[in-house]
Amino acid sequence: MAGEAPITKARRAAAVGLIGVGLVAAAPGAPSHPVERLLGSWDNAAQFAAAPLALKRPPAAGAPYPWLDRQHARFALVDVPAVAGPDARAVHVEWRAGGPEGPVSRRRVWVFRTGPGGRLVMDFYSFTNPEGVAADAGALVRLAAADLFGYGPLCALAVETSASGFVAEIPETCTITARSGRTMRLSARIVLEGDALRYEEAGRLPDGTYAFLVPGGGAYRFVRVGP
Repeated sequence: MAGEAPITKARRAAAVGLIGVGLVAAAPGAPSHPVERLLGSWDNAAQFAAAPLALKRPPAAGAPYPWLDRQHARFALVDVPAVAGPDARAVHVEWRAGGPEGPVSRRRVWVFRTGPGGRLVMDFYSFTNPEGVAADAGALVRLAAADLFGYGPLCALAVETSASGFVAEIPETCTITARSGRTMRLSARIVLEGDALRYEEAGRLPDGTYAFLVPGGGAYRFVRVGP
């Protein structure tokens, strides 16, 4: 999520409060950690197919109109010791525009860790040079802290778990200076419930206008399509 890394050439995205709680007890056979529920492939093809034609247009800087595109997302458990300690879990996030064979539109590292008071939080990182890092476990484990760009504990998402998934949200304390030099307040919300995943994020400038809005109104509605 963040640092104004592009989702497409036409838009810049940042990444993504609720009060965090500890992990709930899992039913027998159920994933024991929210990361395990997230792993696999997801797609919003059904949402995109059902959307009005007027929404199916390219995004533009500043969110001047509503828009929606198709994204295929894959989440993979990885080892990134540069930013994830021994008790944390890191996830490599890769989105592709238009479907699973489309061009890469987003790459992030999400790190789930225990925060203050034993509550679960999630840090998000973008790559300082995404084209220079292969999307494989061997390349990721060799990353140095300088290869990733994050915004610190004030922007860590509070994660509230449930029996069917989790909700993660950036707190209102998350005001950042993006790599473009602009100051903005980030917001993001991720809701995973069973095999459904909703995702939305935005950056607002000090005058209240949007630096970006992803997607351009509402939320992406992904469904699980594979491991």
